[in-house]
Amino acid sequence: MFGAEARTEFAGFDAAIMLRRSSAIYMLKNLLPLFLLVLVVFATLFFPETMFRERVTIPVTSILASAVLLVAVNSQIGDVGYTVVVEEMFYIFFVLCLMAMLAGYRHEKLRDAGRKRVAVVSDHVAQIIYAGTVLAIIVVLYRRYAV
Repeated sequence: MFGAEARTEFAGFDAAIMLRRSSAIYMLKNLLPLFLLVLVVFATLFFPETMFRERVTIPVTSILASAVLLVAVNSQIGDVGYTVVVEEMFYIFFVLCLMAMLAGYRHEKLRDAGRKRVAVVSDHVAQIIYAGTVLAIIVVLYRRYAV
C-alpha cells in the first residue's frame, strides 16, 4: 500500500534502538576487584602452616566481599532473568574460595596426623588446580568474547 494513493494510518509503530556499552570499561570496573580477590585467595595457598587461621578466614572474607560485588553487578545489569557470564565468574570464584579453605583444613589435619610430606604435596596440588582453573577461565573467556 506504500505506492498507492490510498492513505493508511497505523495505530502505533515499532522502533528498535540498539544501545552499546563500552564493555572494556564495564568489565574493568566490575571485575578488577574480583581479580584482586582471586590473587589474595591464591596467596593464601602459599601461607606457612603457622598461619592456619588466616588460610581459612581470608577465603571466607573474600567470599563475603565478592558477594557484595555480585549484588552491585546485578543491580547494574537489571532483571534479565538469566545468568550472565559475569555472574558465572563470581560463582567460579566462590568454588575456588571453598577449595582454598578445604586445602588449608586438609593441610592442618594431615600435619596433625604426622603426615607433613603429604600435607605439602596436597598444598602443591591445590596451588596447581587453583592456578590452572583461573588460567583456563581466562583462556575460555578470551576465546569466546574477545573482539
